[in-house]
Amino acid sequence: MGLCTPFHSKRSIFWSSFHRQTSGHHAGVREAYGWKLESEFSQLKLHGGQRLFDRRSECVAWLPEEPASLLAGSHGGDICKWAPSTGSIKSLVAGKGKGGSIIQMKVLPNSNGSKLVTVSHDQCIKVHDLLSGTYDCLHNTGRFNKIAPSCAV
Repeated sequence: MGLCTPFHSKRSIFWSSFHRQTSGHHAGVREAYGWKLESEFSQLKLHGGQRLFDRRSECVAWLPEEPASLLAGSHGGDICKWAPSTGSIKSLVAGKGKGGSIIQMKVLPNSNGSKLVTVSHDQCIKVHDLLSGTYDCLHNTGRFNKIAPSCAV
């Protein structure tokens, strides 16, 4: 799947997410405010979507220096820069395939958009230099799927 999932309606995606976020003791919130959120959500329009990878997209990061562009990370570890307004796609990092799924990424402040921190499914934390195409691996356990990585970068 790409950035947009054409197989689900906006309503079903919203309610699935809303239900997960308001289950348990928050169920009353869902019942009290669900109708209002649904009516507001139903007025949103999809600006556009594009399939960026052969694999599914996992995460996106906004480029502060280029507000009309964003970076997208794939299930196979690929990273590309996408400008939705023009539709241009530029490959920045070629992924390694299985195990390299980028689950979160963030552009480092004060790097002029050239440094990107990624956390991948194989428990590797990397700082990518997008200008040179190199990276430094800050952490790598070498254990795939033993412990689910979770990191707010």
